[in-house]
Amino acid sequence: MLPPEAGLVYDYLYDKESHKWIPWFDTIDKERLAIPPDAKITKLLIPTSETARQEYFLRTCLEHDVPMLLLGPTGTGKSAITNMALLNLPKDRFIINTINFSSRTTAGQCQDIIMSKVDRRRKGVFGPAMGRKYVVFIDDVNMPQKEIYGAQPPIEFLRQWLDHKHFYDKKDTSKIELVDSVSSPFLSWIYYTCIFLPNWSSQV
Repeated sequence: MLPPEAGLVYDYLYDKESHKWIPWFDTIDKERLAIPPDAKITKLLIPTSETARQEYFLRTCLEHDVPMLLLGPTGTGKSAITNMALLNLPKDRFIINTINFSSRTTAGQCQDIIMSKVDRRRKGVFGPAMGRKYVVFIDDVNMPQKEIYGAQPPIEFLRQWLDHKHFYDKKDTSKIELVDSVSSPFLSWIYYTCIFLPNWSSQV
């Protein structure tokens, strides 16, 4: 079935059960549209077609252990929507680790923070508590300062993890694997590192 002529195909979600194209706004729970009388303006996140679309892909990627990269200009709600979606995940099934990159973030710091919430399963294998999934959310991926040759070590570390599904112990260089984890989502601004982006095209 072809999508409606009005708007773009990105404005609709195809429902396999009803075999119909549904506007993203119609997928929002109507109870979420009601604003509580005591709500604080700074804490409000108004559901829109864009938030519904982003939340859908976040949930889908988490369910299938697919890493996700969000691109967009500053101030468009990427962090707020993602944080809200992750906070609503059941605490008994997920462990969330949020990392905020800055210009001073190093590859070693990134590895230490990622390893801070996992336990040793056996030699070279680490993971969250049994029965739970480990979700790493990295904000402002593009922020680390570039080296003299243009590389950004924390991003190179992430690429190592995504490409080879492992990284190395900083003390003895032994291989480290993380199980029951999904490095999703990575969050970036509209500026990104060109050597990092090919990983995402290969995931699609």
